[in-house]
Amino acid sequence: MKAKIKSFIPMIIFITGYPSSGKTSLAISLKKKLKKIGLNRLKYIDGDVFRKNQRLIKYDIKSRNLVGDKKIRFAKELIKLKKFVIVTGVAQDRLWRKKIKKKNKNLLEVFTKCPLKICKLRDYKKNYFKAKNRKIENFVGINYKYQEGKTVDLTLDMYKNSLKFNTNKLLKFLIKNKYVY
Repeated sequence: MKAKIKSFIPMIIFITGYPSSGKTSLAISLKKKLKKIGLNRLKYIDGDVFRKNQRLIKYDIKSRNLVGDKKIRFAKELIKLKKFVIVTGVAQDRLWRKKIKKKNKNLLEVFTKCPLKICKLRDYKKNYFKAKNRKIENFVGINYKYQEGKTVDLTLDMYKNSLKFNTNKLLKFLIKNKYVY
């Protein structure tokens, strides 16, 4: 894409999906692409990094939703500063996602679709293996399923399509809907 971004709507792009489905790769790729075409008022909140920095170590559903609430609150503060915010997180609870969508009109939900068996193969941290062997509790993909819902704005097939294709598809979606222009 050769066009430069002239303006944007401060908003949250919330990228969800199973662990190792491509959320972080997509977020980093999108961030690089947006910067390359001129969007510099950009912040990326990585789910794992945020959790570590906040010392949030519980992974049950209630704790996951609380972490998600904190990420969204932080992202909303960045929006007040006129930033474009990319957030990643598993966010497996469809009712929680529905709640945050209802409360945040400036939130776009992107689902990174990927077969569970492929996520397990991609898992360089070996978390699926650890969860299966009970070294990690409350792991989405082993102990919980990702609950697909009806709040998603865009689904990207991270298995059938390349990262570049999915990044461009997301960028075209942002431009088409005039989130960036």
